[in-house]
Amino acid sequence: MKVLLSDTGFWVGFGAAVVVVVLLVLGRAVSGRWWGGAGLAVSFGALVGLGAVGLLPGALVGGTLLLGAAALLTARRSTAVRVAAAVPGAALVALGVGTGPPTWVRVAVGVGALASAVLVQDIDHDRPRLVGVCVAVAALGVYVAVPDTEQARALVGAAVASSALGLAPDARPDPAGSAAAVGLIAWAAGIGGWTRPGAVVGGIACVGLLVLGPVLRRAGASSAMALLVHVGLVAVVARVAGLRERAATAGLIAAAAYALGVVVLVAAGRVERARRPAEP
Repeated sequence: MKVLLSDTGFWVGFGAAVVVVVLLVLGRAVSGRWWGGAGLAVSFGALVGLGAVGLLPGALVGGTLLLGAAALLTARRSTAVRVAAAVPGAALVALGVGTGPPTWVRVAVGVGALASAVLVQDIDHDRPRLVGVCVAVAALGVYVAVPDTEQARALVGAAVASSALGLAPDARPDPAGSAAAVGLIAWAAGIGGWTRPGAVVGGIACVGLLVLGPVLRRAGASSAMALLVHVGLVAVVARVAGLRERAATAGLIAAAAYALGVVVLVAAGRVERARRPAEP
């Protein structure tokens, strides 16, 4: 924690995200609507923080912008269209990892960014207040999972500041920002974890509930229970799967954790529905 709180990237990312949060709140007060959400604040803050410490590749900037644009333009389209639109952005995010890590790492980052940018749209649409908090937990998960935390520090700073937007009772969906934010999570996991393969898998898997929106929609579990599942899931994939030396072992652990998370969400939804009073 001392390393995190003494890092320039963390504080610049935090400060830049705070500026975005303040501007969004002022915009809401003046115009009566939200012009963005936590995802936008996270993405902007993290990119500024990374730039301040010289760790911002151009491909990452282009990739996050393309992921955001694709999500914004295809938010109400079919899954196939959203996937196709997100491919260029995910590919650039993968290229942002650089040529040092093995090829499989870039592939994992690209696939993770692609899948996350598409799947995050469900929870962003249904429960936008959860996005900021979930991204903050995911960023912390990446930070404790990867052996090289330089890149993750800026992401954590921006995510912590942006989570405050979850307090807004009338928060609106932010498809562009949410897609860009999960792309940054995949990138930070890849570039910071490649020297320990399990950390790449565990770090990418830290998106947790952010990609379980379709399950949450059907299960109908409360937001409090969903957040609890997210925290538990991130803890397992970060500190159990993320510490494995073999990517395959980490993948099996992460898959089991996700399966258990789905079971808990479904069971919680059934219990909560059973407790609701019957309509007259």
